[in-house]
Amino acid sequence: MFLRDEFLTYLKHIRAYKTVQIYSGAIERLDELLEIAGVEVESLPPNILDKFVLYLQDLDYKPRSIQTMLSGVREYLKYVERNSEGKISLKNIYNPKTPRIKPSYKNILSAEQMRQALSTADTTMSSSKSAYISVLACSGLRANEARLLLVENLSRAENGTIMIRVRSETEDGENAAKFGKERMVPMLSFGVDSLLAHLSSRRNQFSPYIFSSPRKTNGPISHRSVFLWLEELSENFGMKIEPHTFRRSYLTLLHNSGVPDITVQKIAGHSTLAQTSEYIKMDADALSKSVLDVKL
Repeated sequence: MFLRDEFLTYLKHIRAYKTVQIYSGAIERLDELLEIAGVEVESLPPNILDKFVLYLQDLDYKPRSIQTMLSGVREYLKYVERNSEGKISLKNIYNPKTPRIKPSYKNILSAEQMRQALSTADTTMSSSKSAYISVLACSGLRANEARLLLVENLSRAENGTIMIRVRSETEDGENAAKFGKERMVPMLSFGVDSLLAHLSSRRNQFSPYIFSSPRKTNGPISHRSVFLWLEELSENFGMKIEPHTFRRSYLTLLHNSGVPDITVQKIAGHSTLAQTSEYIKMDADALSKSVLDVKL
């Protein structure tokens, strides 16, 4: 990334070690977003900070963390402008008011819509893409967690349910947003066949990753691939599918099906029930059932 190493060296002389680490992570997330968008630092769109906030929300960062990372990106952009010898002007990007950080939980799918989306993926997309979509929809994993899944992370419970062991971390072993939080996640049976079909037919049977890159030897698929696959599904399905759409829908389905809130929280990997409650949208049927046995 443009002047990244120079900026981090500069930071080490003026900032505490922890701040340097956080700002370094912020630049990595920005680099991922720019790769997905296919743009360079030298030609950033004016609304890039708004898109950066939405991207961090999709990765499940908390508002306070997003604010800190925004500060890091702003400082980086100012450094780039100062050291570009007048060739790059980014003032219209880092000067505007900080984007409003609020939850964005649109497009929560019903159970029927989820089944239709998975059927669309099965019939219009390749086996690897369809399997990835099935993992998102039927386990509620974050997009990055599914991208980095290892074959060894899969197991079967005694009742036959596919269980996914999740420990969020980057492929190079560096800390990610939820690094170190290991949990077991059950996969809904509707998507299992698609996943097993992919495992038996994937091109690189020696890769440790379930979704391996066609270009990077034994590496996972890229962030850009994930977003392109979701865009393809959105076009085929006729509804906008974002990285967190299936996660919100899966957690809502569990809640509305009567799964205890504490269990939903553990499956989601959230630190508090309050955080889990922000993901859930109760439907009219669930609301009516909740008072069915209440007597006056």
